[in-house]
Amino acid sequence: MPTCQPPATATRRSAWPSSPAICRVALPRFFALSLAGFALNETGYALLLRWTALPYDLALACVLLAVAVMTYLLGSSWAFRRTPAR
Repeated sequence: MPTCQPPATATRRSAWPSSPAICRVALPRFFALSLAGFALNETGYALLLRWTALPYDLALACVLLAVAVMTYLLGSSWAFRRTPAR
């Protein structure tokens, strides 16, 4: 059975779980988080451009920063959690 390992060794050691059972949980969560980040990025940028007077580059910076923080926090606390939630 193939294991869930990305090509970069440093990434595998730091983020991806080594157990295939854990990987079956983490991989779908990772994809869900990536999809949510993309949707929030596009939606947030469009809404900021439409409803505020912010310049487009400042609106983009705000959205990118917010989405990056969100994906980092959710990735570390939910997608790649090593112990089950109580």
